[in-house]
Amino acid sequence: MSTAPDGFQHLVPAENIVVTGGAGYIGSHLVDLLAEAGHRVTVIDDLTSGSTANLATRLRRGDIRLVTGSILDAALLDRELRGADLVFHLAAAVGVGRIVDDPLTSLQTNVAGTEQVLEACARHDCALVLASSSEVYGKEPAFPMR
Repeated sequence: MSTAPDGFQHLVPAENIVVTGGAGYIGSHLVDLLAEAGHRVTVIDDLTSGSTANLATRLRRGDIRLVTGSILDAALLDRELRGADLVFHLAAAVGVGRIVDDPLTSLQTNVAGTEQVLEACARHDCALVLASSSEVYGKEPAFPMR
């Protein structure tokens, strides 16, 4: 394993790591750190709000593997989490406009999708880090949201 900034590889001893939502802004930076530390990284992202441009350098180098698909797809999760040591679950429906315009799909993605990831981790004995960003609070300065 190569040495990453701040000895990051010692904080994350796993070698086979899956990052859901890894094509997003935060996820892609995590993917960079993990790949730099020498981990085998698989990104699962439906590219709704993430972009392959965020992963372009790593994909070009062959440092990571991108699986385009939804966390609602149990068969995909079952296949991709088999053999994984650790999952960073960052995938979520984000953006106030998206959430307000299509709340049912947002809830399905964020709740049922997380449930699918948790179940797959349990089946395959993967450690899980569940994270979120301030995006869940939205950007509206007035409360409650209009």
